[in-house]
Amino acid sequence: MHITVINASPCSSVHSNTKMIVDAFAKSVAECGHDIQVYSLSERKQWKEALESIHTNENIVFAIPVYVGIAPSLFKEFIEQLNSFLPAQVRPLKRISFIVQSAFPETTQRACCEKYLQYLTQELNCRFSGILSHCVFYSFIENGTFENLMAAYSYFGKKYTDNDCTFFFSEAGDFNGAEILTERQAKLFVRGFNFLCRMNAQENGCTRDLHDSPYENLNQ
Repeated sequence: MHITVINASPCSSVHSNTKMIVDAFAKSVAECGHDIQVYSLSERKQWKEALESIHTNENIVFAIPVYVGIAPSLFKEFIEQLNSFLPAQVRPLKRISFIVQSAFPETTQRACCEKYLQYLTQELNCRFSGILSHCVFYSFIENGTFENLMAAYSYFGKKYTDNDCTFFFSEAGDFNGAEILTERQAKLFVRGFNFLCRMNAQENGCTRDLHDSPYENLNQ
């Protein structure tokens, strides 16, 4: 089988969390003996070749970061070009799957985007082949946890090919995480998020407390 993977992150490949996911997934697919080609939408010079690869091959995976519940505009722009480029007669042959990741752990944060992606596939008159969705917040994850996450995406690369290039298997659903966090889980997440913000602030030379409000009294 030949699989075309599109990294739909607007981030450069140097700083893309989505790229790390794609690399782990693609390496596993290749190790299973399948041909795989990866393109990054942040590199516009790759768009023409990516469109041609989608035209030629049946199995397509879009890897998408979710920003505040929506897919990046770069991805939507590419889809507009794909809609114009792809002949009507070949569309029903295309199987489109999605790898979705965001910084928010609750699946409700990604649910709207996931419904949109399923609807979008139907509007393109292609075959929807499932979604692998997860919260990925690398910046403050310990190395052991990070390695386990990458191992999981490698595992799902094999499962994807074993299941006829779809994410229609129970483990993909279990990978999504909790729909809504418990109070304890939410507190742990906020603590980790605050830690990340403090680290980023220090790295950028911030010396004031993050709760400081230097402008709140200006209008008094």
